[in-house]
Amino acid sequence: MSLCQLQRKHHAFAVVAFTGDDSEDESVEAVPVSWLTPEKSHCYWPPFTQPAKVRKVIAGEMLPMPDWKKYDAGSKQLAEKSTDN
Repeated sequence: MSLCQLQRKHHAFAVVAFTGDDSEDESVEAVPVSWLTPEKSHCYWPPFTQPAKVRKVIAGEMLPMPDWKKYDAGSKQLAEKSTDN
């Protein structure tokens, strides 16, 4: 009989408010905390236009790439989720 050990993974996300030039133009998204700058004042965003591809890189917690744009990150709330694998 073999024993399988479950590995616990921690997923950390931030809820970020992105604001445009118009104060009424605001969108909110949960992103991996790795997308925030160290001072947490800006957030990197992928260049993809397809929502399904953006959701996939968020869910996969892909690290920001050099071609990603950096945007002002408004109010943020950090969240952490643990899962067993």
